[in-house]
Amino acid sequence: FFADDSGSASLQYAMYGILGNSPETFLLKHRVTRAKFIRGNLSGCFRIPTGLFSLPCLEILVVRGIGITRLPEAFGKAKSLRVLDLSYNQFTDIPEVILKLPRLSALNMSHNQLKSLPARLGRLKRLRILNLKGNEIDSISTDWHRLQNLRIIDLSMNRIKEVPDVIRTLVSLNEIRLSYNDMSASTEALWERRISQEA
Repeated sequence: FFADDSGSASLQYAMYGILGNSPETFLLKHRVTRAKFIRGNLSGCFRIPTGLFSLPCLEILVVRGIGITRLPEAFGKAKSLRVLDLSYNQFTDIPEVILKLPRLSALNMSHNQLKSLPARLGRLKRLRILNLKGNEIDSISTDWHRLQNLRIIDLSMNRIKEVPDVIRTLVSLNEIRLSYNDMSASTEALWERRISQEA
């Protein structure tokens, strides 16, 4: 998910740490819809610039492979955010501040160190794509019944032993990926086939 290698529509935001501090940046501030921070383009100890949260039109944020473990509380002010990619970092849980993003429709937290999922994940009612591949998750919350707009879930390469029936109540779900978990291959295939048939 969330592949964007062209870079044509993305902004390497690191040089705009003081964005919003001078009148000359006003127009730029209101044009920025995407920001991207990727390992290899940055050096030293990276922190997400605080000026990022003052961007009123920011819809897509990619912070990939930087090694961060948490998000600042001010992150919850990014109310326009629709797509958030935090893959290849070192999160051990989904930050509570993410649950304050009312417009979020796609969340990628693949290849982190997630061990569990917050019970209140169902607050992200507009979520359509959820990528949690390559973590250490061992169970799925029953609170997921609220994610009625969810269309794609990738839970492959985790430690899940069973899938709760609540997943079947997600009326918009048309794809679930469960390979390489702590369940039999036949159980994985059964769920993947069942969801695709019911979609």
